Amino acid sequence: MKWDESDMVPPASLEPNKTYDATVITAEERTSQKGNEYISLKLAVYVTPDKPVTQYTQVMVAYPPKLKAFCLSAGLYRQLASQELHFTDCGNKSCRVIIGTKKNDKGYYEVESFEVPADAAAKYEAAKKELAESPGATTTEVPF
Repeated sequence: MKWDESDMVPPASLEPNKTYDATVITAEERTSQKGNEYISLKLAVYVTPDKPVTQYTQVMVAYPPKLKAFCLSAGLYRQLASQELHFTDCGNKSCRVIIGTKKNDKGYYEVESFEVPADAAAKYEAAKKELAESPGATTTEVPF
C-alpha cells in the first residue's frame, strides 16, 4: 500500500442547512417494518468536486414532500406525473440535496430534502399534459 500526505486528510463533512450537488449511486426498492414501500438511495454528495461523501436516504409515498422534491430535482417529471416510480428510474440521476440540522446516531448530518429547480413546475406540467394526451395502455394481448 502506498499513499502521500494528501490521502491522510479526513473526508470533508457536510454542513447543516446547505445544498450540495449529488448523484444517485444505487437505488433499491424496500418495504418498511410497517409495510410501506420506499426507495432507498445511496448518494454521492459533492462537498468538493473531487471528494464526494456517501449519504443514504429514502423516498416514500408515506412522506410525499420529499418524494416529490426528489423527482423534481432529479428530472423525473414523467414518473411524478404518472405517480409511478421504480428504483431503476433513479440510478445515476443528478440532483441537489439539502442537508438538515439533525444529526444521526453516528453524529453526521443527513439529507433532509432535495432542491427543486426553478423550471421544475413548468416541466412537471408539460409531463402531465403529455401523459393526458397519450393513448392509454392496452391490456389486450398482442398476438405474435
